[in-house]
Amino acid sequence: MMDSKHNILVAVFMVVVLCKIECCPKGWVERGSSCIVLELDSKAQPKAHVACTGLKAHVATIDSAEKQTFLSELMKERRVSTIWLDIRDVLEEGTFIDRYNKPITYSDWLPGAPSTGPEGELTDCVYYSIEGVGGWNDFNCAATFPYFCERETLCANDTCKNDGRCNEFDSSFNCTCKQGYFGE
Repeated sequence: MMDSKHNILVAVFMVVVLCKIECCPKGWVERGSSCIVLELDSKAQPKAHVACTGLKAHVATIDSAEKQTFLSELMKERRVSTIWLDIRDVLEEGTFIDRYNKPITYSDWLPGAPSTGPEGELTDCVYYSIEGVGGWNDFNCAATFPYFCERETLCANDTCKNDGRCNEFDSSFNCTCKQGYFGE
């Protein structure tokens, strides 16, 4: 026969195992330590940057084949064929950089891309298309496409215990306790 002390330990253990963390804002998808949302309102790439900044995010960059596959699946679900990437060659023609102004380390250019030389002068931004063979191309930044906004999540996987919910703010977070619980 178990005493009340053992019952409490079993109950606490069960609650911790069932803990559910929501680290991304509603409508965003969690991927690792990032939250990603597909914005269907097509914009020129500079305006997409402004829109993502308003969401405390940035236009997504693809830095691996795995991330490209992940974004491709989200695009297929929403029937979107082309998106802007946060990759450009505005500082030096033919040298493509990410949002940190660092040369990209992963690429998946379409055949014949990117454009270089005089014809490349007007194609400083990069889009990703899943049509046909799929891949990247440089293009005029004034063209309009949907885009992903991406931001890091502030919530670690074990931030809120006992089925607590993680609430993110601009540069902080807090935990909201389930009814019947209290604490931080």
